[in-house]
Amino acid sequence: MCYRSIPTSGKSINDLFSRLSDFTNIAPNLLKASSKESFEVWFEKLELIDKRSLYFYLKEHKDEVPKEYLDMVKGRFPKEI
Repeated sequence: MCYRSIPTSGKSINDLFSRLSDFTNIAPNLLKASSKESFEVWFEKLELIDKRSLYFYLKEHKDEVPKEYLDMVKGRFPKEI
């Protein structure tokens, strides 16, 4: 399953809400990941949708994510989670 955003409508506010809706629907799967591979798949999908939201989501939920999973994504953001 790959993520494909809806083609842009030319209306940036609509595109923003579409991405946020997609992110909100998929993000809980990241916390439910049962293996490193699963975590990486969900992480990459969310990164395609909105990297900035992903950073803040992980920062907010870092206590719920195993440390070894967070170590995998260490270099993907300019700031540490």
